[in-house]
Amino acid sequence: MRILIWLRHPGAALASRVIVGGFFIVAGAAKLYQPAGLFANQIKSFGILPGGWEPPLAAILPWLELVAGVFLFAGLMSRRAAVLIGLQLALFAAALSAAMLLGTAPEDCGCLPGVSETPAQALVRDAVMIAWLIGSYRGLPGYFSLDRWLETD
Repeated sequence: MRILIWLRHPGAALASRVIVGGFFIVAGAAKLYQPAGLFANQIKSFGILPGGWEPPLAAILPWLELVAGVFLFAGLMSRRAAVLIGLQLALFAAALSAAMLLGTAPEDCGCLPGVSETPAQALVRDAVMIAWLIGSYRGLPGYFSLDRWLETD
């Protein structure tokens, strides 16, 4: 229980914002930087979506990751950004789990272009980030946040 108390500390919330938000900034920007069809093909390789859904998801998800990451990192509407990122992580974990159960999961999940990561590794990482966001939610926005400066959220 001591760890839950520590996670609610504003310093832990700051660490959560910087690490999880930073990860989403890097992941979203890296996907936007690569050729448009590459991420769509990565989504398609999971074999869990009906045909035609990949291009719109490949266009929207990187921007959603990037914007939510920037908001969380900066501490602007940080609780809302944490919820949005938590939902994305849960969606990614569900997609990875479904593909693994169906035997269609690719060797590299494509979560972070340029970094080779198995679906199992990505699931563990997503679970850790979800747990961290849940644990630090009450401590948000934490130190050095725009929310505190603007007194919002």
